Order: sequence, then C-alpha cells, then structure tokens
Amino acid sequence: MKFAVAIAFTLLVCVFAQEEEEPVTCGGKQCKPNSCCVQNSHGKGKDSPRCHPLGKLNNPCEVEPNENGIYSQHCPCGEGLSCTKVGEPNKLRCQEESGKSDKSKESQGSDESEESEESKESSG
Repeated sequence: MKFAVAIAFTLLVCVFAQEEEEPVTCGGKQCKPNSCCVQNSHGKGKDSPRCHPLGKLNNPCEVEPNENGIYSQHCPCGEGLSCTKVGEPNKLRCQEESGKSDKSKESQGSDESEESEESKESSG
C-alpha cells in the first residue's frame, strides 16, 4: 500500500512539474526555460522565429504574443518584473513589480502599528 501511495505521489509531482513550464517551440526548435519566441516583422524581410531570453530590468518588452504564440520584437519580462510604459514616448520596459516593494512597505507598516498598539496596552 505504501508503495502505491509513493508511486501516485511521484506521478503527481511529475504532472505538476510539467504544467509549470511548457517548452516553447520556435522555428522548429524548442526554446529553453525563461525564453520566448520572437519573429521580427520589421525591415526588408521577415526573419525566421528565434528563441530569446525573457526581458531583464530596463529591457524593451511586449505583453501579448500573436495568435501563434510568437512575439513581434521583444519577449515579455522575466520573473519579478512587469512590462510598464516608461518615459516619452511611453516605450514598454521591464520594471520591478510595484507590488513587491509596496508589500514590503505594508508589512513594515503593519509591524509598526502592532508595536504601537502593544505599547498603548502596556502603558494604559
């Protein structure tokens, strides 16, 4: 019985691992994790699709691929970054997600408010 449970658990872990990151097929090749498929449609002729790494801080980025899952110029941003309009003329760039820094400030603020409530209770 324990053996059957162990096998079931192992299969479940494998299924979840595969669901997390599907490899991207691009121009007949599979892209590595943390990359996307880009096909530059500008210029004299269309380039063949190629794998590119996900955007890093301040890199140009795109949010939506076309119907085939291919981006026209740039990959979306990597983990912890969001594609945000920056400067003039509002170009999209990878920026740190505002939620992360706000959350850390919020947690600091809640800690401070808890401390002040505790000090009121002990003094009052």
